[in-house]
Order: sequence, then C-alpha cells, then structure tokens
Amino acid sequence: MADPVILSVQLTDDTGKKKSAGWPVDAGATEAELQAFCTANIALLDDVVGAQITRMTYTKPLTLPSVKGAPLADHSVRHGGLLKFSAAGTSYQYGVFLPSVRHTLITAGEIPDAGDFATWLAHYLGGATGVEPSDLSGRLLTAFLGGEWRNRK
Repeated sequence: MADPVILSVQLTDDTGKKKSAGWPVDAGATEAELQAFCTANIALLDDVVGAQITRMTYTKPLTLPSVKGAPLADHSVRHGGLLKFSAAGTSYQYGVFLPSVRHTLITAGEIPDAGDFATWLAHYLGGATGVEPSDLSGRLLTAFLGGEWRNRK
C-alpha cells in the first residue's frame, strides 16, 4: 500500500498562535485534484473552526533513489542531531532536528562539519538542484552554525 498524501491546514488564533492539523488522503491524487478538494472544502471547514485558516499544504511521497536496505543497529530515531543554521535577514538561528545521526559522525556531543556530514551539508545548502532550504518564514539558510547530539521523544 502506498504512503498517503498528507493534507495539512494551518490555523492562527486571535493571539497569533498557529497550529496545524493533517489528514491522510489518497496517494494517487494529483496536485489539481488536491487543489479542487481544497477549493471545494475550505469554506465549509472555515465555518467549523474559530481560528483563521492561514495555509493549506500537502506532503506527497517522492521516489527514493538507492539507499541502505535496512537501518543500522542501535541508531534510534529518538536520538539525533539538533542542527543550527543562520538565515538571510535575521539574527535568529534556525534549528532542525535530524533523527538517527550516525554515531561515527559525533565527537564529544557535537556534530562537526566534516566527513560524510560535510559532504551532505554542502549539497543541502548549495542549491545545486535549484532547491534551496529555508526557515519556516521562507528566509534562505545561509550557513551551518553547528550541531549537537540530542534525545527527543
């Protein structure tokens, strides 16, 4: 069975706080069908919620190229790296939790910009494919500021 597409609606309350709700939908749905679903249903949903609907997005699975066939032993997704980045136009850092960072890439609780991690990071930040990572406000990430080993539930 194919992974479903996740439709997500973002709601903003009168204090400015945001919360999202997601619903799985048919994995075979096209972008046009998802937009039609949104157009047909969003006004009805707006009548149900008190917050303002500020965004609707979808997450659709992509085809993976060749990757390892099984996880490495003792590499839980509850443990990983908190990666910190600078972003254009702000002095704030942007953090991303990357689950299951390989133990061999961690030195004294830190994830240095070296080895396989440095190779991945150069491609991630480099925009070589025409896609550039950003923070949640759409500001482009400009530099890696460091990474720390973390446990998450």
